[in-house]
Amino acid sequence: MQVSTSTLAPRTVLYLELVGEVMGGGQRSLLDIVTHLDPARFRPVVVCGAPGSLVNRLEQLHVTTLVIPMPSRKFVWNRAVHQAVSQLTELVQRERVALIHANQLRMALYAIHVADSAKVPVIFHARITAADVKGWWGRWLDRYLASHCQRIIAISEIVATRFPWLRGSQQLQVLYNGGDLEACDGPIDRTAIRRRLGISHDAL
Repeated sequence: MQVSTSTLAPRTVLYLELVGEVMGGGQRSLLDIVTHLDPARFRPVVVCGAPGSLVNRLEQLHVTTLVIPMPSRKFVWNRAVHQAVSQLTELVQRERVALIHANQLRMALYAIHVADSAKVPVIFHARITAADVKGWWGRWLDRYLASHCQRIIAISEIVATRFPWLRGSQQLQVLYNGGDLEACDGPIDRTAIRRRLGISHDAL
């Protein structure tokens, strides 16, 4: 799958995120991705399922960010889910989205429903070793998503084993999370770190 960059205008990429808070590595990775895109080639638009610190940080970085409630406990087709899919579809058409990036399995379910009518490709970013829905239902969902997503990105070789039937195919790619080394620069308060970790000053 290739996204053409031959046009002068940057291509719009829609990122779907379940939460609005920075809760873990997935949200930090999303922040790194959208803030390190080449602005001459790509324009990020982020939709979060709720307000919070992630939304605030994205807005501070001047990333177009919207909050659209996306029910996620059980993906049952009801009025709330229909409304979310309708809003996302309108957004894709309005912003001329070229690609949808789903940051969680449940966001991928929304993405493929939107993509089906909008005719845009979907990337699912797999960050954990098993579906967050247990049992046969989770295994079925992985198969279902794999049949509808043009690309699955696994953050490690271990996570890639979640999709054994795709190993060796172009559809499944391993891409490790990057890190901003400049964020690690600066003085280190060793005393504070030892205190936080419960390590005595003469232990190491």
